[in-house]
Amino acid sequence: YSPNENGLTFYGRITPDMLGSLGTASWNAMSLLMSSAGTTTLLKKNHFNVSVDSFTVYYTKPVQVDTEVVIECNIIDMGRSFAKVEIELWSEKKRTILGKGMLSTKFLKR
Repeated sequence: YSPNENGLTFYGRITPDMLGSLGTASWNAMSLLMSSAGTTTLLKKNHFNVSVDSFTVYYTKPVQVDTEVVIECNIIDMGRSFAKVEIELWSEKKRTILGKGMLSTKFLKR
């Protein structure tokens, strides 16, 4: 991963383990990648324990195996006990958007 203006950018590749019954990346696997990237962004930023409150995702295109993907996480709002992260999933070579999500979290007190 690498830092960006308001968060982190992650790079990866779709592996055969992530495929669903249609031969494209499973939506469940993509949701897990995106939500994990969002929570990791908050952990690197504040070192708080994070609990996912809600996660909304919209997918625009199916993702093929061996596709190089980029996940861009931008923290759009943060308070003392909550944060909201915008997450975008891109195809690295074609620079087309594959999915977009909004992650709402709560910080757990230690």
